[in-house]
Amino acid sequence: MAPRLKAGPQLIPEALASRKERGKADEKTVEQAKRVQVQARRFQAVSPVSWVEAMRGMGHRHDRESALRIIGAATGYTPHKKQLALHLSGEGSSVQKFFCAGIGTGKSHAGIVEDIICALLMPGQRGLIVAPTYDQVLHVLLPKFLALCEQLEQAGYPILKRFRWSQMRAELVGGGEVFFRSVSKVDNLLGFEFAWVHFDESETVLDPERVWNTLKGRVRQAAPFRQMLATSTPRGLRGVIAIFHHAREAANDNEREDIRKQWVFIRATSFDNPYLPDDYIPGLKRTYSKRAWDQEVMAKILRPATAVFEEFERAKHSYRGTSRVGFIRELIARGVTYDLAYDAGDQFPHVLWIANFAGDKSVIFDELCPDGMTLDRLHAEVLARCVALKRAPDTIVCDRARKDEIQWAHQAFPGSHVTRMNSRAEQLIAPGIEVVRNRLDPMMGDPLILFGDWLFDSPPRRGITRCMQNLRYQQRPDGTMTTLIIKDNIHDHGTDALRMQQVKRFGSGGMMQMLTARYSHAA
Repeated sequence: MAPRLKAGPQLIPEALASRKERGKADEKTVEQAKRVQVQARRFQAVSPVSWVEAMRGMGHRHDRESALRIIGAATGYTPHKKQLALHLSGEGSSVQKFFCAGIGTGKSHAGIVEDIICALLMPGQRGLIVAPTYDQVLHVLLPKFLALCEQLEQAGYPILKRFRWSQMRAELVGGGEVFFRSVSKVDNLLGFEFAWVHFDESETVLDPERVWNTLKGRVRQAAPFRQMLATSTPRGLRGVIAIFHHAREAANDNEREDIRKQWVFIRATSFDNPYLPDDYIPGLKRTYSKRAWDQEVMAKILRPATAVFEEFERAKHSYRGTSRVGFIRELIARGVTYDLAYDAGDQFPHVLWIANFAGDKSVIFDELCPDGMTLDRLHAEVLARCVALKRAPDTIVCDRARKDEIQWAHQAFPGSHVTRMNSRAEQLIAPGIEVVRNRLDPMMGDPLILFGDWLFDSPPRRGITRCMQNLRYQQRPDGTMTTLIIKDNIHDHGTDALRMQQVKRFGSGGMMQMLTARYSHAA
C-alpha cells in the first residue's frame, strides 16, 4: 500500500450558505455536506501543496492501484472481483469503460469510486456525473459521492473543498470541479470541457446513443488521460452497449487487443456481489420472468424482441378442458370473483372479464371489443354479461382519460370497487408491461395469466389473443428497438386493458417501484 499521507491544511468554505442556495437538496444530503465542512475547520485556509502534488504524481503515472488503495484504506471499500477489474482496467490517453451489471452488483457505487479515482489522478480537471433523472442525481449518486469525500477527509486525504448547491457543482482541492446533471440538462453544457464523465444507468434513457455521443464531444480537456464511463443493466444490443460492441468487434486482429484495452467492457451478475443479503436473489427469482431474470440478474445482452409479449403462446397460456359456457358455470358454482378491465378508447373499446383464482392466477374468459358500437349498446351488453354471471365484478379498472365511463361504472355497479391508473407510476406503460410479462412467464412455477382456449378460436379482429400475439415495439430508422408501443387501435387497447388490471391487482410494492425507477425516464 502507498505510504499514508499526513493530513495537511486545505481550503474549505464556511458553513453552507442560505437556504435559497441549497435549492432542492434534501435534508439528509445537506447534513452530509455539513459534516464534511465541520471536519475541515481544523485546517488552515492554505492549499495542501504536498497532497496535490502527490495526486498529480499518481496521475502522471496513471497509478490507479495507489488511488484505489487510498480509497480502500480511508473508506473500507472492498471491491468484489468485477468491481476490481473495472477500477484497474484501461490504458492509453483515452479510455472508455462500460460496467454492464445486474441489479444489486454495486454498479452505481463502483461508478462513484471510479469518479473519485479520476479526481485523485487528475487534480485541477473537470468531471461530470450524469443520471437519467434529477432524483437519481440528488438521492443516489450525490450522497455516495459526499460520503466518500467525508471519509477521505477524515482519514487525511481531502478532496472536497466546497459544494455549490445552486449550481450542483463540487469544487475540489487542487482546483478541480465535478458537475452533477440529469440527462435532460446535458444539452445545456455547450462550451464545457471535461476530463472525465460518468453516465449512470445509461441504457434506461430514451436515446442512450445520442446522450453518449453528446457527452463524448465534451470530453476534450487537456489531462494525463481522459475517461468515459457508463454503468447500467443491459437492455439488449442497443444504446451504449451497441457502441462498445461495434468498437471492440470492428477492429482487425492486429488492433483488437489494444482496442479492447481502450474500450473496456465488464459484465457482472448479481451473484458476483458477495455482500447482498441472503434472501435478496431468491426474492427476485420468485417475481421475475425468465427473460427478466436473464437480463436484470444475469446481465445478459438479449436480442431485442419486436413482439412485446414474445413469451405468449397458446400451448402455455390457454385454459383448456372446458368451453366458455362450461367455464362460466364452474365460476358461478365455485363463487369465484372476477374483474372487469375496461379500456373505453375513443372509437375502439375493449372490455375483458378476468377471473381471480387462488394462488394469484388470472384467467381471461370473456371479452367485448366491437367496432362501431354505440356507448348505450356497449353498456347494455356489459350489464347483460355481468347479470349472467350472477354477481357484480369485484373490481372494475377503467381508462383514466374517460371520466364519463368511470362515472357510468360507479352508477351501474355500486357494489364494485371502481378504480383507475391513479399515480404516475401506474400510468407508465413499460413497467406495466413488465408486470404482465413476469406473470406470463415467471422464473419459478407455471404461468399466472391464462386465456380461455375458446378465445384463440376465430377471435375478432381486435381480440385479446391477437393483441397478445401482434403487439409490437416501435423501431428506429436504423432498425434498433425502442420501449414505445405501436398504437394502431387494433392490438393496443386489449393489452392496455389487461395491463391496467394486472398493475392494479398485482403491481404494488417493491417490484413496481423498481420497475418504475428503471423505466420512468424512458417512457
